[in-house]
Amino acid sequence: MDRIEFFSKLEADNQLEYQVEFDTAIIHNTVYDTYTQIDLKKLHKMTWEQIKTATHHGKNVENITRVTGFFSKVSGWNKGKTGELKERDRGGKL
Repeated sequence: MDRIEFFSKLEADNQLEYQVEFDTAIIHNTVYDTYTQIDLKKLHKMTWEQIKTATHHGKNVENITRVTGFFSKVSGWNKGKTGELKERDRGGKL
């Protein structure tokens, strides 16, 4: 990426603020409250996605829950388990 493209993308991104000192851009990611220094001489080796990802500093981790549902044959269940199945709220009903 060249410098002109880099600075135009920074200007367009409302999550990033920056200042330039010598040949270094200091980027503040306002969402994650992180600061990143990027050497302007090395910009040509980076894509915009690499630059933006670098400003997260690993704080953009998604929360994941484990899936507890699974497939099982209902025919082998006892009466209590079958009754519990009938009483479950399946959600999404209109």
